[in-house]
Formats: sequence, C-alpha cells, structure tokens
Amino acid sequence: MQVLPSTGRVLSRQHGMTLDLLDAQENITAGVLLLRQLVLSTGTADGALAGYYQGAGSIARQGMLPQTHDYIRSITLLRARFTSS
Repeated sequence: MQVLPSTGRVLSRQHGMTLDLLDAQENITAGVLLLRQLVLSTGTADGALAGYYQGAGSIARQGMLPQTHDYIRSITLLRARFTSS
C-alpha cells in the first residue's frame, strides 16, 4: 500500500498504535485501516478507492478526475479477476 507518512501518523493516533510504514505488515495494516475509514465515510467501495487514489479533499473540491475513474475501473476489473480464480 502507499500511505503518506502524515496519514500513517493520523491512523496511528486514531487507533492507539505506532505504525511503521516501512515495515510491510504495518504498511498493509495502515492501508486496510485507511480503506476501512474511507468506506465508512463515503459509503461505497468506489468512493473509498477514489479517496485513496485522489484524496478525499481533492474530490470534495473538484470532483473525481478522469484518471480517478480509470483507476476505479482498473481496480474493479482486477478485483473481479482475482476473486473468480
């Protein structure tokens, strides 16, 4: 996962733990916590993916960019491919 250091610090404080984003397992934990938070705040998997990719603040200011729609489509296709195996 790619989690910004500032996001990692916020997630660490929110969940009462220290997350070392350079440690693979802790980075995955941070990414899962972030995606969970985004799903809860947006109400949809697509909204969570958009927030992860583009940033929730950016989406609030300017809406989803075309490349964000492309990202969501790509992830949706990959998810279908891996869940059907």
